[in-house]
Amino acid sequence: MQTLANSEIFFVIAGIALIAVSLVFLIILVYVVYILHQARKITRAVRDEMVHVIDDVEDLRIAVKDKAKTVSSLISVASGMALMKKFTSTMTDSQGESSPNDKESNT
Repeated sequence: MQTLANSEIFFVIAGIALIAVSLVFLIILVYVVYILHQARKITRAVRDEMVHVIDDVEDLRIAVKDKAKTVSSLISVASGMALMKKFTSTMTDSQGESSPNDKESNT
């Protein structure tokens, strides 16, 4: 009879321990599910914001291209004017015309 009582005590303690361990695992599982749910919300928000960032970067890229075209056209006009000035100054020097400074030095 003593062995039967000892085995009953063992099974009761083992049953209580199994229930306690199961409850701990259940609580841990609930926390893991909650954390995964929050992570899913965060990744959705990040994905939505990334779409906005991609659109903004595309708009910025288009604006930079437009400004680059404007700047390059200004540079080409300025370089064309510089070439024209250089070409006209070499033309006047080769034709023998003197500059106003040369007239003052001759007198």
